[in-house]
Amino acid sequence: ECARLATSATNILISSLSMARRPTLPARVSANPLSQILSSAMLLKHIGEAAAGQRIENSVWKALEEEDIVIDKLGRSSKRTISAAEAIISRL
Repeated sequence: ECARLATSATNILISSLSMARRPTLPARVSANPLSQILSSAMLLKHIGEAAAGQRIENSVWKALEEEDIVIDKLGRSSKRTISAAEAIISRL
């Protein structure tokens, strides 16, 4: 059940990330997706799916700890938006 919810949340995240691209960003699409991903984890916890929310949150922290995603002083991700999301998804 938890895996199914995490998969659903992942699908929602990817679709919302692709829609969140702003035309003012450079072609690199260097927006930091972590706040949106962590917000989704908080939402899952809020609706009673704490295990799925915690899995997503743990995946974010693992990606940061393993330096697969690095955030610079301006809050930009070292990876493109979709690549950062994929790094987190691979740790679910």
